[in-house]
Amino acid sequence: MKKIMLFATFVAMSLAVAMPVNAQSRKDKKAAKKEAWEMRQQFIKDSTERANKAKLDAMEREERAKEEAAAKAKANQEQKAKEEATAKAKAEKLVQKRTVSKNPCQIYDDADWFTATGSMLFKEEEEDLTPMALLSSVQQQLYQKLSGKYQSVTSDYFDMMHTENVNYKRQHIERAGLKVVEQMVNETYETCREITDYPNEKGEYTMYMSIKISKKVVEEKIIEEINNEKETQIRLNEEKFRQSFDKVFNEKE
Repeated sequence: MKKIMLFATFVAMSLAVAMPVNAQSRKDKKAAKKEAWEMRQQFIKDSTERANKAKLDAMEREERAKEEAAAKAKANQEQKAKEEATAKAKAEKLVQKRTVSKNPCQIYDDADWFTATGSMLFKEEEEDLTPMALLSSVQQQLYQKLSGKYQSVTSDYFDMMHTENVNYKRQHIERAGLKVVEQMVNETYETCREITDYPNEKGEYTMYMSIKISKKVVEEKIIEEINNEKETQIRLNEEKFRQSFDKVFNEKE
């Protein structure tokens, strides 16, 4: 009997010990299951958020691409319109373009004026220096014309006068007159200056220029200069001298 009671006591104690262990095991399993469920839910949530973000990023890229394409198309249209407007303006201006074969500053000698006209090719970067160079060229042209005319005046005058010491007198009269001619020509300024609107095939523009000088003023200043030359003591027959001026200055070329 005593043995039976001891065995019952042992069994009861074993059951008492086993019951808390089993309960703890079930609790741990439940907690583990809950944790696994929560981790799965978090994974699903993170995956959904990543997918949504990727979708939004793709939509934004597509929208930016559309905007860039629209902006590029607009820029192309504006550039095309600008090029068409420029081409139209050039075409309209080309109608009024001056050509090298026609000098817009061309003038000719008349009863009152001696004239000279010239032109010069230049590159765009030379435009500031070209006027002075062209003016000097045109002045030289006018000087050659006037000096030749004046030498003809003195020849005609001495042919009429038949005076002694012709060479001496002629030398001094010519020197005085040419001095006046040179001074007056150097003081001339342009009466016309024009430039072609477009360059030629070499990228050169053409500048045109003309100058003129009064025949009457030249005559008066030369006579004044000769009469003021006291050192030479040359007596000038002013009436005959003026006749030679009128004859030579107004003769047809």
